Amino acid sequence: MKMIAKKAFRYGDRQLVAGDPFETKTDRDAALLRAIRRADPADDEEAPAPSPTPSPTPTEDPDPKPPAGGKVRSGRGTYQRRDMRAKG
Repeated sequence: MKMIAKKAFRYGDRQLVAGDPFETKTDRDAALLRAIRRADPADDEEAPAPSPTPSPTPTEDPDPKPPAGGKVRSGRGTYQRRDMRAKG
């Protein structure tokens, strides 16, 4: 894959500086160099479009409420929950 160096670094037997075009040996090398921000693809048409990340959907209630019995199970054991309620 054709890439363009963003920063100076050594790739293979060449010392690259910012703006130097070069060819990676494998697509894995190209992905790694993009991930560490050392190079960008030479042509935007060849680069795979980044997939849009879906917004995270909550799988659990963000404010979980204890069961009606008042006991809450945790990984280390149980305890009695005592809610403060005004009498009257």
